[in-house]
Amino acid sequence: MRGLRRIWWILRTTLRNLWSGRVSAVVAVGSIALALVLTTVSLLLGTQTERLRDHWAGRADITVYLCTRASISGNCRSTTTDRQIRALEPVIAAQPDVEVYWFENRDEAWKAFTERFDGSSILANLDANALPESYRIKLADGADRSAVVESLTTELASVGGFDIVQDQRETLSGFFSITEKFRIGTLVLAALQASISVALLAHLLRSSVAKRRKDIRVMGLVGTPRRQIRAPFVLEALSVYSLGVVAAAAAVVGGLNLLRQLLERAGGSGALVVGTEAAVERMLLVYLVGLVVGWGTVRLTLRSRLRETN
Repeated sequence: MRGLRRIWWILRTTLRNLWSGRVSAVVAVGSIALALVLTTVSLLLGTQTERLRDHWAGRADITVYLCTRASISGNCRSTTTDRQIRALEPVIAAQPDVEVYWFENRDEAWKAFTERFDGSSILANLDANALPESYRIKLADGADRSAVVESLTTELASVGGFDIVQDQRETLSGFFSITEKFRIGTLVLAALQASISVALLAHLLRSSVAKRRKDIRVMGLVGTPRRQIRAPFVLEALSVYSLGVVAAAAAVVGGLNLLRQLLERAGGSGALVVGTEAAVERMLLVYLVGLVVGWGTVRLTLRSRLRETN
């Protein structure tokens, strides 16, 4: 019975502390949730960037797109003929920095396109004839891609039948650069928000201890164990942090699902977005680190405040 009474007293005191400091508690929950979300987003951005890099790593460095009926380039007068396709190949093969190249016909291009945009509404408005055939080129390590693009554009012009020579990596490099800057900025904001969260949690505990100062002194005089005195405040901090974790997890998972839906509606591939499993792994890491930081904050705050009540 004595043990049950202690547990009931701890729970009751915790609820009283939370209710009396409900405004501070809500602010602390929101601050903790925001710090956790920002940190998780920063980690997920790094994972997302690596996922996209891996997706494109096995693809071509340079693509020579051939002409279709819809081409508007000055290089195209009509759809590329079989004779022109055969004439383009030796020009590509003669480039010194070309490691390997292959021809992708419309059926192959359509198959890759449908796999990438599987489930997207964009497929309902296209067919294989809308996609250009192309030569895909992988360059040797250290090759000057800009020089190769310029050389190919000049030499292929004498043959004709190509729409554009495109450096695939240059197209994506700007996106990756922006993503990395955004990731670093998010991480800095997360660190600042985490500092604010620590201060708010410490303030919440100091206020709770101050409101229970007389009770704490009486309990100390009658020999109540220090663990029992500290328990309501520890549970209060844990409750606030747990609510912040739940809010952050809901925001991250909901945000990822929303991003997938928006990409698919816009004709993109939701499959390229970081999966829920990877998100959960990052969230667990962030939340465990946050728990350690929070526990340190609780211990230091209670040690100093409870000592003042004696």
